[in-house]
Amino acid sequence: MVDVIADGRLDFGIGVGGMPKHDPQFETLVAPEYNAYGIPTGSWGDAVADLAEACTIIRRMWTETVFDFAGEHHQLTAARCNPKPIQQPHPPILIAGIGTATLRVVAEHANIWNVIGPPRNTIAYLRQRSSVLDEHCAAIGRDPREITRSAQIAVSYEDPAQSRQHLRQLIGAGFTHLVLVLPAPYPNEVARWATDELISPTLDQVAH
Repeated sequence: MVDVIADGRLDFGIGVGGMPKHDPQFETLVAPEYNAYGIPTGSWGDAVADLAEACTIIRRMWTETVFDFAGEHHQLTAARCNPKPIQQPHPPILIAGIGTATLRVVAEHANIWNVIGPPRNTIAYLRQRSSVLDEHCAAIGRDPREITRSAQIAVSYEDPAQSRQHLRQLIGAGFTHLVLVLPAPYPNEVARWATDELISPTLDQVAH
């Protein structure tokens, strides 16, 4: 329905919905939100398997008239989805995640792969993860060039030069869909600032 309302401009984003419990930021970033809404935290393996089934179901709902699905995590009988999306065969699927198991789901289902860039993840680490995605694609016979590499970076208003450097490094590592995370409170004319300080200079330097 959203793709119909938007006249074919929907990008559909999905992910596991958090991070493994052993991640140092789990207790500060994930646990409070899960606790607030009563969301259970099962094993990471189950969460990734759930994601894989969800992606399969979503793609089938967009492309098939009616179908059954008998999975470990989801069971559907005579499932339908109308109206169908305008984009064919379906809207682009963006999957966020960086773990090896998640990257297998990305290889199977995603049109766009999204990661958190610097400073949380180094360029070297993202290159390594991108290589793992390439390996998963090769294993299932998919051309890895079909998947757009996407990264988000936390922008610094005080040090735009560092943000520009991160953008250039990401482009050099093959990431062509870049998401600027602008922290609040926003300065006046923040969109103009981002254009003048980040986007235009980075594009000019890459072009030359």
